[in-house]
Amino acid sequence: GREVGSVGGREVGSVGGREVGSVGGREVGSGAGGNKGYKYSKIAQLKSGDDKINMFAVVKYFKPIAQTKGTDFCSVLTIVDESSPVDGLKCVIFNRSQDKLPHLRSIGDVICLHRLKIQTYKDDLQAMGRGFTSSICFDGKPNSKIVPRTGSHMYTLTEEDHGRIKVLREWAKQHPELNPETRARRLCDVGGGDYFDLTCQVVSKSIFASQDYTVLSVWDGTKFPLEHKQYDYSYSETVSDPGLSAVAGNLAVPVVLYDNHSLLGRAIKPGQFVQLSNVHATKLRGYSFASDQQFYMELCIHRGTQYGSGATILLDSDEGVVRLKSQLAPHVSAGGREEAAAPLQRWCPTFLGPLPRSTTVIPYTRIVFMPIRDVLAYPTVPFKFNCRARVECVFPACVEDLVQLRCSRCARRVAMPRTSRADSDALVGTPCPTCVGCLGATPTTPASSKAVLRLIYVFKLVLDDETGYLSAYVAEDDAVTFLPGLPPTNLYVDQDSRRKLLDRLYFLTGGNDPFVERPPGSRQQLPRPWMECCLKSYFHVQSAPGGVPSPRKVNYRVFDTILNNLEPEVEDVVDGGALSDTHEDG
Repeated sequence: GREVGSVGGREVGSVGGREVGSVGGREVGSGAGGNKGYKYSKIAQLKSGDDKINMFAVVKYFKPIAQTKGTDFCSVLTIVDESSPVDGLKCVIFNRSQDKLPHLRSIGDVICLHRLKIQTYKDDLQAMGRGFTSSICFDGKPNSKIVPRTGSHMYTLTEEDHGRIKVLREWAKQHPELNPETRARRLCDVGGGDYFDLTCQVVSKSIFASQDYTVLSVWDGTKFPLEHKQYDYSYSETVSDPGLSAVAGNLAVPVVLYDNHSLLGRAIKPGQFVQLSNVHATKLRGYSFASDQQFYMELCIHRGTQYGSGATILLDSDEGVVRLKSQLAPHVSAGGREEAAAPLQRWCPTFLGPLPRSTTVIPYTRIVFMPIRDVLAYPTVPFKFNCRARVECVFPACVEDLVQLRCSRCARRVAMPRTSRADSDALVGTPCPTCVGCLGATPTTPASSKAVLRLIYVFKLVLDDETGYLSAYVAEDDAVTFLPGLPPTNLYVDQDSRRKLLDRLYFLTGGNDPFVERPPGSRQQLPRPWMECCLKSYFHVQSAPGGVPSPRKVNYRVFDTILNNLEPEVEDVVDGGALSDTHEDG
């Protein structure tokens, strides 16, 4: 009937109902009859050199447990109490067993520490703990049960201990930065820009090893009120619970664990309950036609450990898990029918499952992708977007005309020589005839060093994503970026460059003739790959006959987009279609 922790230097629990600290020189605890008990110190009472210090305090800051360069694990935390509510005391605790270190989950946790040594480090007091240091942690919510979290089962809590925990909970409640209830959120209560703690169940996990982040799909039985970012899961290793996915439906939302948190995310399994601490509801620029939102949301845990950032796997017996299970029960019994029937609001067209693999590379991967329907309806011009679509066709309809000889100043097009490369090379860098005439300069002396002829790409891609069609220019420096290693040249005489350009255009259209405009509904074509691109909208004003300006027209242009040289992965055939715009107003 004895519960014994350690003898001869090891931690000792209780014997015959008594809490025992040490025997024969070891620290002695308190017996049932009120013998000598533990002495607990306040932070303000401490001084350098104090040893075997016992404390009750509130956690103000902590880092997840990390392994040292040796064999030990280390826990770093800052604690506060009524005597030192601001500066507090930094604690560094080492142990060879990770389970023996403080089981912290959130800022605001109450912690009991035994056998600390106080020393000075960089002019500040610091508590040091070694293998003989023990700890017990408690939830800091004022109304939660007093359930200890510790790696040792050998402990006794007295009535005085319970009272001290309650006092610290009430004290922390008066300080919003310490009160766990001020940071705890349900998904339905999250707003843009919030930092919060979330208790939830994991529906699936997707590991993006090459990019060092993990995406957890989670739910808590409530509806996230904002449209969130979607991810291209074709690049990930995804593990899911199909049954749970069906039940959660569109109540599940992705949460990204970046950098150091990604490793822990990989260990989490679908179906487990977790607490995600210091989650950031990040606003990403974008526009949703369906909800009229001016932004999308990304839920993520940023790199680092500030403010307790991290993920903790919870036991089924945890009070928060028991409460969450009761909230999820109605959805589980309903089989997710209501949620599954709700319409999905996605940036991607009617496309379920892993998102498509792109034939291009773009730098702004954290900007959400917008459907073409929303791009066309977006009220602000100019504006920039990320878009994912398929290429219907290319204009102009002759590959040689994709490179033009134009003035760098007035953009006037000059006829391209078709005889030899030497003839076109001789024209490149020469003064523009139009600019020379207007400025009164001689052909051999340009009025401006910029008013010269140069070879540039000017063409349009007709893009389709099942929500609409859009024509986007690819021109000048943006085209050189789009076609790496293929500078503009006279395609009438440079057959090698002409062949390489054709190869890339056929690659972009999945083997279809890139210059054939197909009517909507046509399926006489091969499957086309997806392309991710950055688009920017702008106004183009063209003068009508008589010099009267015509109404402003919104044009679109591709920028910062690089075409891959890898074979694309193509999806289902999408109905064809093209726009009737020409390239003359570029």
